Amino acid sequence: MNIVEETPQDASPQALPNYRRRKWLTLAAVLAVVGLSGVVDLFFEEDRSYEIAATLLVNVIVAGGISLWCHFDAAERGYVTGRLLRVMIILLAVIAFPVYAFRTRGLSGFGLIGGGALFFVAIFVVYTIARYVTIRMMGFPDPFFGPES
Repeated sequence: MNIVEETPQDASPQALPNYRRRKWLTLAAVLAVVGLSGVVDLFFEEDRSYEIAATLLVNVIVAGGISLWCHFDAAERGYVTGRLLRVMIILLAVIAFPVYAFRTRGLSGFGLIGGGALFFVAIFVVYTIARYVTIRMMGFPDPFFGPES
């Protein structure tokens, strides 16, 4: 079932879902999970099986977040995404997200792709900051500046 089909055409603006808010909450949730991952990773740094499982889990959450964001964005714009595109956004976002951007926005999709690139930079920044703050607060060996003086 599609969100676009679930909202009646004659609904008042107050009754329609706030997709913009949902999109921002989705991005915030993804960043929160990435930040938490940066903290938890320090406690299991020596365990290779944890590293593989945690990396896979975080990647699935990030891909799911991108897909959910696209779902809310499409609903906000009244665009219906096909099944193949939804699956491809999860499995291969590097290709499918630009396709989605250009289908929903035309040439102004370049702006959305730029915003997506900034979001991925934010993911790395949040992970690094969370990891660094945890290192400093918990007294882990500091890979950035060496032992404390």
